[in-house]
Amino acid sequence: MSRTADPRVDAYIAALPAWQQAICREVRALLHAADPDVTETIKRTDRPYFVVQGNIAALQAATDHVNVFLYDGGLTPDPEGLITGGHGNATGRTIAVRQGDTLNAPAFTAMVTHIIATNRAGGWRRVKGTGTATPGRGDAMDRTTRWASIDAYLAGVPPDRRAVLEQLRAAIHAAAPEAEETISYGMPAFAQNGTLVYFAALKDHIGFYPTAGGIAAFREELAAYEGTKGAVRFPLDRPLPLDLIGRIVRFRVEENRRQAADKARTSRARAQDPGS
Repeated sequence: MSRTADPRVDAYIAALPAWQQAICREVRALLHAADPDVTETIKRTDRPYFVVQGNIAALQAATDHVNVFLYDGGLTPDPEGLITGGHGNATGRTIAVRQGDTLNAPAFTAMVTHIIATNRAGGWRRVKGTGTATPGRGDAMDRTTRWASIDAYLAGVPPDRRAVLEQLRAAIHAAAPEAEETISYGMPAFAQNGTLVYFAALKDHIGFYPTAGGIAAFREELAAYEGTKGAVRFPLDRPLPLDLIGRIVRFRVEENRRQAADKARTSRARAQDPGS
């Protein structure tokens, strides 16, 4: 992590079983990647908290899962159903991540940026009290309703980062010429037999989300960049690795093609077997 790590959070994570350590480190990295102002601390004796003008998230290891608490007052949209508990809680809700689960990095990032935007608008209590929507302030979830296309998304990005994103966009098109552009989780995305990759302009880096499969297949080459199991952070002061990006995208095209073919075969087999 390039962010300043709280040694107490390090100690909390280090005491956990290896699989829980991996989950906590991924969530921690995604939280810091969402906004450079995220800080971490310990509250309630030993629980890691992540803060931007108020609580945004906390971690708590349970016997068979890790709880990720999101302090949003129930305001943050959750179109992918990441929330698993606390639906009626007035303060926050919970995502339970179990061993072997893959956290949806783009969806989680979008939720976190929405919570941060709410905090900067005065906090969820104030937003609820006034009945106003969370303002944009660069928050990805709000863009779900604001951006109708990738062109519209890029028009709202500062010129220097827009040029970098256009390079990324062109590299994706070159590797997947049949992919369709769309907006998902408030981010530019490309789809072919399902979503291939997403990207986003964040405050101090470009977020690239080729799913867990894309990350795992190119783990060694991506080791030069910060990231998680589902996300890569390309720093703004270095050229994009366009050749590597192209190879990742081509891998994802083939991965999606195989998965679609397997799903079609399974559907045909079930249709032919009335007892299934």
